Amino acid sequence: TIRGAVLTLTPEKWVPNQTLTIFGSGFTTASLLSLVEGASAEIDTISIDGEPIAAGKINEGRTVTVDSGGNWQASVIIPITIETTTAGLHVLKATDRVLNTAGVKIVGAGQEGVARLVIPMRTLALDPSASRSGTTVRVNGTGFPAHSEMAGAESDRAVEIRYGLPGLPRTVTTVAPDASGNFETSFKVPVGAVIPSTNIVEARFTTAPSGDVVTTTVTHS
Repeated sequence: TIRGAVLTLTPEKWVPNQTLTIFGSGFTTASLLSLVEGASAEIDTISIDGEPIAAGKINEGRTVTVDSGGNWQASVIIPITIETTTAGLHVLKATDRVLNTAGVKIVGAGQEGVARLVIPMRTLALDPSASRSGTTVRVNGTGFPAHSEMAGAESDRAVEIRYGLPGLPRTVTTVAPDASGNFETSFKVPVGAVIPSTNIVEARFTTAPSGDVVTTTVTHS
């Protein structure tokens, strides 16, 4: 049985800005490298849904080398993009390259491996979901971009909580998620809320570096 290149992700579910560990096997082996004396193999690109991940987010900016058995391991920080902030199944792809003794890529050589990456759905919950104006409401969020101190990670994505007053949404608090992408905070229902009414509570943050706004909503009565 001839196996192709295989990628194993640990674990399978992650939120943006967390660090993913990738194990690769079945990539370029010593048998291919022996065709060119002194040749070496390393990972060329790692991408999510066809978008290459910046080199600074892979293995803390260090080269990922494929060993003589076709194996390698690397850490990857999941970027905060529109793709990675969309819940569901995503395609992670890694491609290696073979270099000659002069460090020049040998065209036509190399292997490609594919794995699935699951981004969980963001959730936003209020307690209580109905209360008077001026009262305190607790907010819990999950699945948001995580806090990370790894080299190459983005700075914390501040999550802005907005309360949808008629014609004038108001920012009622901001919060930074923890290392798992979760947060807990609270706000006071604006006195200007119509009685009675059902209003949108929105959690929003921006992607990097494009600055696109990503929102998650729930209602408060």
